[in-house]
Amino acid sequence: MAADTTAPGQVTVVAADPAAVAAFLNPKPVATLYGIGPATTETAPKSNSVSYEFSHDELDPTAHRRALLDLCERLGLRLRTTGQVGSA
Repeated sequence: MAADTTAPGQVTVVAADPAAVAAFLNPKPVATLYGIGPATTETAPKSNSVSYEFSHDELDPTAHRRALLDLCERLGLRLRTTGQVGSA
């Protein structure tokens, strides 16, 4: 992908940190990603997600379960309030 945006004889390097990757990918349409066809491109803008960030490395399975349940509840609420359904 970086090679496609680089003039012949030049090199484009994208740093491995998430901010640099996001800055490189952000202006590009989803379809420029390898393996993304028309059907996936159509689905991508419609996707929903939620995230949870622990304040520290968490090893407690009970905390993992609580976080997962919270994520499920938040995503379910979002889908219900917007009249959407989920599928696996």
